Amino acid sequence: MSERHLIVICGPTAVGKTRIGAQLAREFGLHLVSADSRQVYKYLNIGSGKDMDEYQFEDYSVPVHMVDVEEPEEIYSLFHYQRDCFDVLRKLKDNTKPVLMVGGTGLYIESVLKKYAISEVPENRDFRIKKMNEEQSVLESELKEADPDLYKRTDTSSKKRIVRALEIHYFSSSVCPENRIPDIDIKFKVFCVKQDKEKLYERINTRLHERVKEGMIEEVKGLLDRGIPLDRLFMLGLEYKEIALFLSGKKSKEEMLRDLELGIRRMAKRQMTYFRGFERRGIPVEWVVPDDTECIREYIINRNLTQ
Repeated sequence: MSERHLIVICGPTAVGKTRIGAQLAREFGLHLVSADSRQVYKYLNIGSGKDMDEYQFEDYSVPVHMVDVEEPEEIYSLFHYQRDCFDVLRKLKDNTKPVLMVGGTGLYIESVLKKYAISEVPENRDFRIKKMNEEQSVLESELKEADPDLYKRTDTSSKKRIVRALEIHYFSSSVCPENRIPDIDIKFKVFCVKQDKEKLYERINTRLHERVKEGMIEEVKGLLDRGIPLDRLFMLGLEYKEIALFLSGKKSKEEMLRDLELGIRRMAKRQMTYFRGFERRGIPVEWVVPDDTECIREYIINRNLTQ
């Protein structure tokens, strides 16, 4: 059985994960795997926070995987992410060095670390539209009662993921294939980046307005011009939903920005809740702050992971 060592750098949105991961990848010559449910889609660049320029240095271009692997019109589920991520890990030639996994989608990270067996269940668009109109607390109660085991493995901080879990519960069957987990022994160490709430909220607001200046609204307009319907944009995340509502005349720009600030703050809070639950689900976590990540370097160096 081959072995792969993953060093996970996770945390809430806007906390600085990309910068930390890119610098470590450059210093030690490592590959980086994105763990973000929106960065897998092409053309979702500014709104998803790909920040690809941060991976480019004068002396090194960080190899980045699991970014731009699917068209935005298509559904790319947890099943697909886990399957493709293991495929990347299996094909990397040098298994003496660790791989950095960087991102804020906790369920994606957990599915790889714990090697969950996941069924491929096609999207049921009518079911999703109906369920997304229901209250999140009602959906969570429904999932908990219908499938307690699936409920325990679901990121209940996300309404979209609760709906997806219900979709899997109701529409999976014996004919839906499960991922064949490759013969890889996954060793891992998880570092979660946290920051004082007020500082994080300030970073969220600053980054939001920077991205608007960089062309985030134009990016969403381009997706609409591609013919992507509003209900699909709503499934691609908060920024795409709110900006699409603004562009379709359902909200003013001021309302959109206000709702985005509040919505991204809530999302960051939900992400932290999910990451705090890692240890309860058998994944040890070491907590770090954005400006003091020397412990990650020491972990790599002291274990001779780059030799």
